[in-house]
Amino acid sequence: MRKIVYAAAGIALAAGIATPMMAMAADSTTVVVTGADLTTSTAPGPNQFLVIEQRGTGGGVSTVHGPATPPLGMGSLQLAVASTADHWSVYNYDHTGTLLSDITALSYSTYTDNTTTAPALQLEINPGAPAASCTSCASNVTYSTLNFEPYQNSTSQQSLKADTWQGWNVLDGNVWGTRLNMNQGPGVSWSQFVADYPAATVKNGFGVNVGGNWSAMTGNVDALTFGTAAGTTTYDFEPTVALSGKDQCKQSGWMTSNAPTFMNQGACVSYFASNGNADPKG
Repeated sequence: MRKIVYAAAGIALAAGIATPMMAMAADSTTVVVTGADLTTSTAPGPNQFLVIEQRGTGGGVSTVHGPATPPLGMGSLQLAVASTADHWSVYNYDHTGTLLSDITALSYSTYTDNTTTAPALQLEINPGAPAASCTSCASNVTYSTLNFEPYQNSTSQQSLKADTWQGWNVLDGNVWGTRLNMNQGPGVSWSQFVADYPAATVKNGFGVNVGGNWSAMTGNVDALTFGTAAGTTTYDFEPTVALSGKDQCKQSGWMTSNAPTFMNQGACVSYFASNGNADPKG
């Protein structure tokens, strides 16, 4: 995993005179996620993603090059099912406890091999007590999965296309929740869901999934983004790139490695010259 902070918090400057204190800008962080950050451990670490085979034995999850030109970097997260028996989920747990009403950014990009299904974004939530005005809302539910599915947002956002990278803004789309007396489609707008369940929080993970009675398909995800007023994190999925020797450090080759990540060319050369004993950070 490599974390890159693209926009740091704002700093107020004084030039010999008193100036008003400027509001602190929220951090915008991009985290590079490689195959090493995909885990089956039930206790994933920060910036890791838990891969769950919900059912079936076909398909799988991995980080890959491409396809085509991903929104970030040179790779993406690939999820596939081989038949209607398969179902895969990939969850991150960095945002557990966040109120849904505090989420200011929730988006991702998909690439799929068909025009019917693409990886869905999903949050494991505790919906909490519904608003008194929502007479049809379910009460006493402590666990639900809240789902955004691209094909259900073809009218409000864009038609699902094959072999094309497409960006999806969940906060501007329709979602539906399990166990909440909601039909799978078309669901309700994000804003309506938050109004109906004002106390809803991210209970466990957030991430993407494929399957659940889907026909065989392969889909990819990149630029998975979660933000609040405190900051926004974008997960950039990349294939594992490991160099095999010091000659590959040259001509900016050191910059392509993420297993490990090197500080500069010199650190890369030293690492291989020491048989991996030198600090790759220099």
